[in-house]
Amino acid sequence: MSIDFKWDQKLFDAILVDYLRVTKKDVASVLNKKALSVAYGSMYNTQKAKLSKIRAYKTKKFKRKDRKQRGLMMAAMLQNRMKAKNRPGLNREDMADMMKRVYNARAKSIAFIKSGWLHAIKKMSTMVPDKKGIVSDEMPNPTSRRLGNAIAASENSLSAQIENAAIAKHDKKNALEKYGTDGLNKGFAKEALSMQGHIESVMAKRANEFNKML
Repeated sequence: MSIDFKWDQKLFDAILVDYLRVTKKDVASVLNKKALSVAYGSMYNTQKAKLSKIRAYKTKKFKRKDRKQRGLMMAAMLQNRMKAKNRPGLNREDMADMMKRVYNARAKSIAFIKSGWLHAIKKMSTMVPDKKGIVSDEMPNPTSRRLGNAIAASENSLSAQIENAAIAKHDKKNALEKYGTDGLNKGFAKEALSMQGHIESVMAKRANEFNKML
């Protein structure tokens, strides 16, 4: 099973070209370090962004248009599911149990997706000597099942790859795309912003040095 992620890497690639012009590091080293940073950022933002949204969705209220009543969005969603299956609605006790099950299932799905990034991070880390400020020293060990991968750049292959293959066999809703794409986009955006800041700093320093010569 393959997933076609809908992320936007154009801005990152454009800034990377400018970054390579001002850095003193070799291309392969830069690519590997940036790939590691994106993988870690993707894992971190998948957790931070999505679990908070699930909690909000669980408690967020909405106003029905046909009736001036307020109800829980998740409760309404679950009742609609029961209605679509021609089943009776859930009472308060069953609803609370069902909401807990849905929440736990989504939380596990996100943890599963994060484990895919963890494999990529662990493998790419071996190719990046200076990981200070990127990866925590207390990173958990990945599961025995390989859910992700990374291919480092080298002098002969100027391309670094990170892969998240955390796709459950029974998943028919593309959880990896649904919950992983946003984290991946934020991972790219964060690193693009970091590179842009470095470029501006180097250019400002060069401008000051030039002005002193006038």
